[in-house]
Amino acid sequence: MTTLTTDALVENVHFSFDLCSYADAGYRAAAVNLSDLAAMGSIPVGLLVSFVIPDRMGDARLVEVSSGIAEAAARFGSPVAGGNITRTDGPFVISITAIGDQVVFPPPLRSGARSGDEIWVSGFIGDGALGLRVLTELPRLAARFPGLVGAWRRPLPRLDLVGLLKTVQVSAAIDVSDGLVADVGHIATDSGLMAVIDAQSVPLGPESRMLQAESLLAGFMDSVLGGGDDYQLVVVAPPSSAAALAAGGLHRIGFMADGSGVRLENHDGKAKAGAGWQHRH
Repeated sequence: MTTLTTDALVENVHFSFDLCSYADAGYRAAAVNLSDLAAMGSIPVGLLVSFVIPDRMGDARLVEVSSGIAEAAARFGSPVAGGNITRTDGPFVISITAIGDQVVFPPPLRSGARSGDEIWVSGFIGDGALGLRVLTELPRLAARFPGLVGAWRRPLPRLDLVGLLKTVQVSAAIDVSDGLVADVGHIATDSGLMAVIDAQSVPLGPESRMLQAESLLAGFMDSVLGGGDDYQLVVVAPPSSAAALAAGGLHRIGFMADGSGVRLENHDGKAKAGAGWQHRH
C-alpha cells in the first residue's frame, strides 16, 4: 500500500536564512516530511519537490537548497522523483510530497488509542525547540549547544523505528512537530480519550539538561512540552508492548484514560493541551 504526505515550509514562518543555511533549509524540508512517513509506519520510496522561488533568489542559492534536499534524500533512501518550480515576489516556499510504502499493519492511526494504553516517546524531547531559542535568544552561546542547534536545523526522522513498529502491537502514533502536548492531544481528541503525561518522565538530552541546570532560558519546561520541532515519535501501545518498546529505546511518559484533553502531572508551567505550533487558517 502506498502512503503519501505533503508539507510546505515557508521562509520566515518555518525557517529563516538568518538562522540556518540554504542547505539546512532544504534538508529540513525533506526531513519533516519523512518524519510523517515514520509516524504512519511507512518506509520512504521517493520525494516530489516544488519550489516557489522569489525573484531576489539567484540560481546559486537554489542549488544550495537543492543540495540539502539531495543530502537528506540520499541519507534516508528516498530519491527525488520529480517536482515543479515557479516564481513569486513573495517568500521562498519549499513544498515536498513524500511517497512511502506502508509496512506496519494496521496503520497506527491517531484514532486508535484505547483506555489503559501507555504513551511512549523516542529520543529526547525539546531539543529542536530549545535549539531555536538558543539561536534567537542566546546566539552567542550557540557553539556551546551544537546538538540543540543541529536538532532544529537538521531534524532526524525516526525511520529507524519503523521496523520496531512492525513487531509490536501499537494502537496509535504521531510525530512531534507541533509540540509534545499538542500532538499527544491530537491522539486524545481523535481517540475520544484523555492523555495523562508525567512531565518528569519526559526524556531530556544532555545539552537540554545543561540549559536547565544553568537556568539560561525562562520557561524551560514549557518549551520542552510545547515547543515542537522534535520529530521524535509518540507511540501509544498496550502494556503488553512495554518490554519491546523499552528495549527499542523508547521512554514511557504516561497513559490514556477515560475523559478528554491532556492532563499534565508534575509540571507547574503553562504548557497545556493546545499549546505548541498553531497552524494559520
